[in-house]
Amino acid sequence: MGVKQNTVRLHQDIKREFEKMSNIREFGVKKYSTEYVLKVVAKKYYRAVKTVENIVFNRVNYQNKSNSQAELFNS
Repeated sequence: MGVKQNTVRLHQDIKREFEKMSNIREFGVKKYSTEYVLKVVAKKYYRAVKTVENIVFNRVNYQNKSNSQAELFNS
């Protein structure tokens, strides 16, 4: 079955927003801390900060799970 396209798009949007906010600089210095950016992105996408952190730092595994129980016995 795999991962739903909406989930993949959501993760891409979260990563894009995190990168956008992380790259904001003022006087040559990062304007926002990583913790602040994580909190803002989490609030925007209605997710927990830990969830956003896992998405941004690639700690999310996409597994292709089978929908059929019959495949369990073919091994």
